Amino acid sequence: MEVGYKVFPRGKRYAYVMIDNHPVFLRNIVFIHNTANPSQMVIVHEWKMPDNRWEPPKGQFEWDELEASRKGTKMSHATIRSAMRRGILRETKEEAKIMPSELLDFHPLEESYTQDWPESGIPNAMFLYQFWQAKATPQTMLEAQKRMKELVDNKDWANLLPADVLEKDNIRWWDPAKDGYANIRSGFSKKMTKKYVCLLYTSPSPRDS
Repeated sequence: MEVGYKVFPRGKRYAYVMIDNHPVFLRNIVFIHNTANPSQMVIVHEWKMPDNRWEPPKGQFEWDELEASRKGTKMSHATIRSAMRRGILRETKEEAKIMPSELLDFHPLEESYTQDWPESGIPNAMFLYQFWQAKATPQTMLEAQKRMKELVDNKDWANLLPADVLEKDNIRWWDPAKDGYANIRSGFSKKMTKKYVCLLYTSPSPRDS
């Protein structure tokens, strides 16, 4: 697959692959279930926003993580998937303050979400979110909440840390059947979350093994 990137604000170089003459920007979203209550999933809250801005950890895939030598390089699907794995582990650490070593049964799903992206400024561009799944213990949630609170409480850190680390200010468990979708961020975040929840009713995941 041919790969490339575009430079966006803050100097971010986001990666895409060419599919049927469409530049498809790669992104990730991870659904992390509670080992003690699998119906619950991790959601994080956008920094200083209203209470309807919760979502599962997600993010765009950066060119540097792809480790391609130049635009136009052709890479295998397996190589790209491996690089995306590194990307979502980074996003989970940045957004949810959950360390890679704390994720259990972490794996990709054969599911994704695709949407046209005219805002990219590139003709025929789209973005694709690869779905990932994992588990975390209640103790991991407590540790993540502690890390998040420490970050929020130390306001001076906002001037020292990169913006990527300051995107979210809270984390909690969420049960779609009990809590509903009122507080889930609207747009494609809510669409992806609903798609995943529907997937749970038609497959054996999250894995019980």
